[in-house]
Amino acid sequence: DRCKAALGTASEILSLTKEQRERVMSEAYVRQATEKCKEVEAGMEKIDEAELPFIKGLEVIPLLEATSATKASEEAVSAVLATIASARTFIASKNLEVKHYGEAAAKPAAEEFAKLTQRINAAASRVATFRRETESRKK
Repeated sequence: DRCKAALGTASEILSLTKEQRERVMSEAYVRQATEKCKEVEAGMEKIDEAELPFIKGLEVIPLLEATSATKASEEAVSAVLATIASARTFIASKNLEVKHYGEAAAKPAAEEFAKLTQRINAAASRVATFRRETESRKK
């Protein structure tokens, strides 16, 4: 009998705090997604650094420098692509989870996820462009 009463009390508390828990969880997911987006942007900075030797304005780059710069570019691209994939997967999974929450918690989180996805897609577009440029430099 005490077990049933305790279970009833626990269920009641869970139902009363559901909206608060959902709000806190969605905010935590948005913070984590923002961190992943920042990781993508940090990787983009590394790509920009790897591209510097080609942007300096020199028409002819010494072969050794060009080879090492191309290798650094490829490494930066692969690292950023992995980070982008991780961020996209995280956002997609948490977006699905948040959709089951109440409107008050789900809507702001979904809006933030959409903004972060746009930032990640912009970075992915820049990576694709950089990749094509790197391939053309190899030739």
